[in-house]
Amino acid sequence: MKLKMIRRIGRAGHVRAALLLFFLLLAGCTISPPPQTESMDYRARAETQTDGLVRVSAVVLSPQETENSFAIPLAKKGIQPVWLEIENQEDKEFYLMLLSLDPDYFAPSEVAWMFRSYGESNLDDKENPEDDSDMDDKSSLDDKIDMFMDKHIPVVIPPRSKVSGYVYTNLDPGGKAFAVELFGKQDSRSFEFIQPVPGFKADFMRVDFDQLYPPNKVQNLDVEGLRRYLETLPCCVLGGDKKTAGDPLNLVIVGDGPHILATMIRRGWDLTETMRGDTIWNTGISSVFGSKYRTSP
Repeated sequence: MKLKMIRRIGRAGHVRAALLLFFLLLAGCTISPPPQTESMDYRARAETQTDGLVRVSAVVLSPQETENSFAIPLAKKGIQPVWLEIENQEDKEFYLMLLSLDPDYFAPSEVAWMFRSYGESNLDDKENPEDDSDMDDKSSLDDKIDMFMDKHIPVVIPPRSKVSGYVYTNLDPGGKAFAVELFGKQDSRSFEFIQPVPGFKADFMRVDFDQLYPPNKVQNLDVEGLRRYLETLPCCVLGGDKKTAGDPLNLVIVGDGPHILATMIRRGWDLTETMRGDTIWNTGISSVFGSKYRTSP
């Protein structure tokens, strides 16, 4: 039994080594990852929605845009800022529900604490090593808290006013779906957004959904007609020979494209990238070393 186990482990090790060699060779033959397409002025691509006299603009920042704006690599700790601008031209006050953007959003003080040591030298140039080091650390943390608080959007939107700033959400590498919910004493407004992260190329973007099915295959059905149609569907998909039954058909999604995509992203689904040299390389590294690659093709 021990010999068999050793032999299996050795064989698995050879397979991993062969895979690693293959991806190293592949990396040498493929081009480098595509350049980022994000602009320094990310607010120019903000999406704007209006409800009555309330206007909301929102944009999700990429990791590079985040580092350019904050001078701190927030993405390395899984933090992704969303920039908002809310204009309230009504005669009533609204409050921003931060949980609508992310139920596990980060408070400014929490972000500051996570990066409390970032940018500080580990070398002490002082003559007295016991001299005010704790005070300096506290001052640095307070400065970071002030910075993240200043950049955070106010949660109170007074009448006839405009506010802007960031909400510190959890990182979604491919696309982010979120809602901006405002509530007042006797009123509420809700705005839904779904945005790809700049530089991310999802495989579904290559699909021409308008041409996916011929016109005679597209049907307009009411609820009862949909039920009857579903009863006529086969139990399973077919294999490569078009005869052998494969996985069962056990999920039907009803809705328009953007809402379906937003719902799936908000429930934890990740977009998948197109097959390119760099994504193939990242997939291989993830398979060999067991690392996480959420947007693997």
